[in-house]
Amino acid sequence: MPNRIVVCPEPLAAAAGAEIFRAGGSAIDAALATAYAQAVISPAMTSIAGSGVMNVYHAPSGRNVIIDFLDQAGSQAREKMFADRPPGEILFGYKSMLIPTFVRGTQVAFDEFGSGRVTWQSLLEPAIRYAEQGFTIYPYLHQYWRADNPVLQTSAPFDGYRMLATTPACADIFTRQGRVPHIGERLVQADLARTLRRIAVEGPDDFYTGQTGRTMAADLERNGSPVTTRDLASCRAEVREPVRGSYRGLTISTDPPPAIGALLLELLNVLECHDLRTLGQESAAYYDLLARALFLVFADRIRFAEPGGGPALFAELISKTHASELAGRIGEVARYSAQPRSGLAGTTHVTTYDDEGSAVSMTHTVCFGSGVVTPGLGFIHNNGMCMFDLRP
Repeated sequence: MPNRIVVCPEPLAAAAGAEIFRAGGSAIDAALATAYAQAVISPAMTSIAGSGVMNVYHAPSGRNVIIDFLDQAGSQAREKMFADRPPGEILFGYKSMLIPTFVRGTQVAFDEFGSGRVTWQSLLEPAIRYAEQGFTIYPYLHQYWRADNPVLQTSAPFDGYRMLATTPACADIFTRQGRVPHIGERLVQADLARTLRRIAVEGPDDFYTGQTGRTMAADLERNGSPVTTRDLASCRAEVREPVRGSYRGLTISTDPPPAIGALLLELLNVLECHDLRTLGQESAAYYDLLARALFLVFADRIRFAEPGGGPALFAELISKTHASELAGRIGEVARYSAQPRSGLAGTTHVTTYDDEGSAVSMTHTVCFGSGVVTPGLGFIHNNGMCMFDLRP
């Protein structure tokens, strides 16, 4: 496979993308196959009931677009729906869910930019195979799900086992006699395999308005989810123009608000003001500069949401002039004691490139997972409401 690349954290998912490349698929095809495989083998990170964003460069047409399938609140979500409720309700259960946009986003990518050399059904075959045959629980997945995971302490204590035991259907698949699966145990997801097979054969609309969608909608509405039948039927993914900047003569393309790709442009602008070569590759001085730059840039993060800010403020924050001002303040940023990392983080990603020059950068997530599995469907629903600020 000369000049064809698929990169992601999960080796089995990367193998799915490589399989599609060997079948004649493009970078777009391979990215989609990889993402569906990730939804099977990395259920703590992502799900077909998740969300995400995709940066696509389609070499045959010369188009570069963002496919935005970020989180969307259900129509029954209310400002004070978690007022006076236990903090765990925003992390687990039916009320913690947002509209699942993953399948719609992948459908738009396939319809707009698929090569036509491989079918929709073939893209899902590796994921179906992994779900049917199972895979071995690996250390990262076990560690992520273990009880009292320190990385996932947010507005309420996160307990991996508690999440997996939220609904009987979830516990039946993902727990073992009152515990999370051990490293080396096998995880087979037969219900998910059947769901994926149905989506592969019937098409992506099955997830929203077909048998899968009807089963899901009935379960969600019966259990008080803010996501309704109409929300599923009207779910959309948007094709948008990327935000562009430059770094040392290179053009940088990234996702526009409400995603935070603009922070990447701001960071690169700040780093461009410094001669990084003189610091030495992976030197302490380089990491010190990078940490200080990140501190300044992330302090601007809240400004992107300032009332009345609009395009003018956005343009200011990603400008070279603003970066020069931040670069001049690098020395003012205090040093902090290094903190050991656990090595754990949520969300997953896939990057692909093909010999035509097409490329995809796709991030997708289930947040932490709501612990809700609709009986018979086999996938964990997202808990995207946990990203909302509960303060009215």
